[in-house]
Amino acid sequence: MAEGRFPPDQTPVQNLWNILLKAAPASAQQQVFLDKSIDQITQLSDLRRLRYVYYAEDLPSVIWIVIYVGCVITLGFSYFFVTRHFRQQALMCGTFAALIGLTILAISELATPYQGAVVVSNQAFKVLAVSMGLPVPGGTAGDN
Repeated sequence: MAEGRFPPDQTPVQNLWNILLKAAPASAQQQVFLDKSIDQITQLSDLRRLRYVYYAEDLPSVIWIVIYVGCVITLGFSYFFVTRHFRQQALMCGTFAALIGLTILAISELATPYQGAVVVSNQAFKVLAVSMGLPVPGGTAGDN
């Protein structure tokens, strides 16, 4: 995802499903474990699907329209605070514009959590892979 791609490969999850569906519990305790495992793999599948949907979409265009119209209204409103000196007026409007620009930049960065300057780290997945004895793609669990 950090490289700008998110393949919707379901093979690992499908392998887990195949293992669970072939299981034949011999006792009531094993049946409980199987039921809980199916609940967990269902949640895993649902969350993975949602993550793919969230990754594939940007903020809706109506939100961007509201943001930009709000910018214009805010900057236009600043002209009602008329000062006698043009430099003061320009400084006030420039400060408003900078604040609005930084806000739009923050919204844009936070709208894409898996790429850009502000990202969701994969550190937890690496630690989990190490604890399970699996190979860690892209380095060790101590890397960032």
